[in-house]
Amino acid sequence: MSFLIEDTFSEDKNASLRQIIRAHRSFHGSPRYDWFLIYDPEQRQDCYGIDCYKIGQALLFLETNQDKKKYYLAYVNWFARRKNVDHETGMHIVERTKKFNVIDISEIMRLVHLQPLFEERDAAIKARSKNWNVYSFDKYLVNKYSDRAIWEILY
Repeated sequence: MSFLIEDTFSEDKNASLRQIIRAHRSFHGSPRYDWFLIYDPEQRQDCYGIDCYKIGQALLFLETNQDKKKYYLAYVNWFARRKNVDHETGMHIVERTKKFNVIDISEIMRLVHLQPLFEERDAAIKARSKNWNVYSFDKYLVNKYSDRAIWEILY
């Protein structure tokens, strides 16, 4: 699934960037389920930074017709943000929840990069020995260094 987002760093007010969001169990031989941001409708109007957004993971894309109109939907697993940040990186910590729902893909603002949170010294070695992939973890760091737009949006 691909969509266009506003290019906030272009001098052309009509400029946009193409983003591709994937939800595929075998993308070039490995699973690929992208993470993204949406505006959190439950937040106050005066919220700032990461508080204004919800983070989700696309698990499946759906297309349906109703009343002669086509809808493009995503089945999503939501993440909850912890109050504290990682003391080593300064990045926010999010945890996978057991909350799932279907949203219109037009709600997706942009992709976000999450990194697994290794809380123990040998956690990466343990994960590798269990054949875990990047989607097997419950806790992640929100990577504020992935690109300029994410830095400005979230921080």
